[in-house]
Amino acid sequence: MTSAEAVTGELRDDLVAAREVAYGVLARLAVGEQPGRAAIDALHGLIAGVVRSASVEMDPFGWRAADPAGAVRLAVWRLFEDEDLGRLRQCGDDGCGWLFLDRSKNGSRRWCSSADCGNRARARRHYERARDGATV
Repeated sequence: MTSAEAVTGELRDDLVAAREVAYGVLARLAVGEQPGRAAIDALHGLIAGVVRSASVEMDPFGWRAADPAGAVRLAVWRLFEDEDLGRLRQCGDDGCGWLFLDRSKNGSRRWCSSADCGNRARARRHYERARDGATV
């Protein structure tokens, strides 16, 4: 294995781990549950780690981490700091699992993407009505 492949593998593993930690907390919040202590501790470690060790550079748009894994960790931190997590939802498509921030005026958004998951759900309902002989 070359050193570039090793770095890429390490980076991939680091990014996947960061995603899993963030999702573990956010998925619970999205359905109105409190995350467990272990999940909160893991999230704290994720965020504290980037603050302690990431090299941070100034760009025209503000501060950013110099490496991709640090950038993901900073994005997670910003999500918890800047967003109203009361608007966090999980996609209504049982096969999806994505999370999204519902920024609709009345807070009634159901899918991560109306064009993808929403369209599949509408097509499925249409098919079921047609199959059952209901008028369309």
